[in-house]
Amino acid sequence: MRVDVYAGDGFAVFINAEAIDAMTRASDEAHPNETTGPLFGILTGGTEGGKHPAATIMEAPVAVLASSPTDCVFDGNLASRMADERWREHQHIMLGEWHSHPNNTPTPSPVDIQRCKRNVTNPEMNMPEEIMVIVGGPPGNHEWSVHVITAKAVHKLERVNLH
Repeated sequence: MRVDVYAGDGFAVFINAEAIDAMTRASDEAHPNETTGPLFGILTGGTEGGKHPAATIMEAPVAVLASSPTDCVFDGNLASRMADERWREHQHIMLGEWHSHPNNTPTPSPVDIQRCKRNVTNPEMNMPEEIMVIVGGPPGNHEWSVHVITAKAVHKLERVNLH
């Protein structure tokens, strides 16, 4: 099974093929508009003596309320219901969110970062770090970025070539 690995600043994120394919397909179908959804998976241990968790992203469904070529609205209610279901069925937790930048590079905007920082500082979310995956560019020409957002920093992870 194909797994993409991203690492940096003591963080490691593994994304399985099904999640990559789901994000690619959803991005292509929504084009030229943005789309978004939650990332579900498992924490798989830690790096730097447990300081930062490693995570494996198993699923990346769509949960979008509205979208345009330059914005999309995450459906938090649907994502919450999905989170309850994923936990009951697979013990997967919500690790963060993904979205597309169909007409741009996969660089997080100030709005993207602000939203994630709001989540990680909200005690009700119980999410000290949030993984943000961005699929940039038009169908057939995607670029990817993976970031881990904490209350104090934005960590850009680089793809690790395992071959």
